[in-house]
Amino acid sequence: MGYGMVSDRKERLRKTEDYLNVSSDYGYDFGEPVLPFYRFQFLSQFSPGYYYSSGKKVKFEDRISRFIAPGYLNVGLGVLYNPKENFQVILRPINAKLTFVLDKHLQRKNTD
Repeated sequence: MGYGMVSDRKERLRKTEDYLNVSSDYGYDFGEPVLPFYRFQFLSQFSPGYYYSSGKKVKFEDRISRFIAPGYLNVGLGVLYNPKENFQVILRPINAKLTFVLDKHLQRKNTD
C-alpha cells in the first residue's frame, strides 16, 4: 500500500501516487528444488484520481480513476526452481491478467 501527495506554491495539494497491492504465493514442496507454484495478485488504488487543469477546482465528475477503476487481477500457475536459499526462478506459463473498471462514469468516459 502506498500514498503520495505533492503541493507547491502555485497549486493545491494533489495525489501523485496511490496503490493497493495484495498478493499471495503458494507452492507445494516435494523436497525437490523444483515445485509447483501458484500466484494471485490484486492491484488497484483506494482513492479517486483527478484530471487537474490549471486554476480550476476539481469536482468528483473530473475523476479519471478510483477504487477498482481500474483494478487488476493477475493469477498464474507454473513452477518455482529454488536450488539455493538465496536464488530462485519462477516460470508461470499459464497466466491471466484481468482488468476491471467498476465505475460506470469511467467506463463511458472518452467513448462519446
